[in-house]
Amino acid sequence: MTIFLFSFVIYILMTKEIGIQNEYIYIFRLNKGNDEK
Repeated sequence: MTIFLFSFVIYILMTKEIGIQNEYIYIFRLNKGNDEK
């Protein structure tokens, strides 16, 4: 149970950091897609 909580906390911390990066990647892909159109 403690391993699950530990991995869950790491998962939340990782998704917070990755979430910010994904927002930039998502915006970059939108801009790239608009250029292709």
